Amino acid sequence: MTATDARLLADVAAMDAALSPAPPVDTRALADAARADLRAWTVWQPWASAIVGRPGGCGGPKPVDNRPRRTNRRGPVLIHAARPGAYDHDAIARSAALRGWLLSPERPDRWVFGAIIGAAEITGCHQCHGSCTSWAEPGAWHVQLGWRIALDEPVACAGALGFWRPPPAVLAAVLEQLGAPS
Repeated sequence: MTATDARLLADVAAMDAALSPAPPVDTRALADAARADLRAWTVWQPWASAIVGRPGGCGGPKPVDNRPRRTNRRGPVLIHAARPGAYDHDAIARSAALRGWLLSPERPDRWVFGAIIGAAEITGCHQCHGSCTSWAEPGAWHVQLGWRIALDEPVACAGALGFWRPPPAVLAAVLEQLGAPS
């Protein structure tokens, strides 16, 4: 086996690991979080869709989100795709994992902006130098995500910086789609 073949096999293995399904969604935890203080988190495209995946799927392939600051928040969070124009145009150049996903049949059929498009569970946050997953950017804080799920129908609303409270009608529409018990 040549070095090129070994590298290709390693790239395929990394892509396969990135596309493995996320753990199942805990709708009870979502309902409990909604009663307590469920927040939304605005993420630029194409990263938001890479986190939640396609509607009807088992979650997107992106198990971390790269942020400039650490977060102590844990548990369920709604994923909001940022407004139109807030698109990371350099993302494809920076991320081989993203390029692979965009070429796969798992990518979304359409890009959604200015709406809650899914939910995820934040399980941790650490800083590393890009070696923990193919989706990690060196030097960033990596917000670790457990289960991830896309809504069948995005729920339009304005976003905000940081973790923010969605309006009650938006929250009700999201929880109804997710089948979270009330």
